[in-house]
Amino acid sequence: MYNSIIISSTLFGSVFIFSTSLCLINNILLEKNTKNTKKLFALNGFIFMASGSIFIYGVHKCFIK
Repeated sequence: MYNSIIISSTLFGSVFIFSTSLCLINNILLEKNTKNTKKLFALNGFIFMASGSIFIYGVHKCFIK
């Protein structure tokens, strides 16, 4: 039971970070702000990939026990 609580909260957090990161990437690309764009884009891309991999790992862990 405790595993399901931890996995569900982790999945919710990773989906939230995933969507927030995607919104920030879209805002950066739409505004075309040249100041610190590369750093923010790299940071958001890293968070985007990390949260996506956490989500995939969590789903894999739930379905394959």
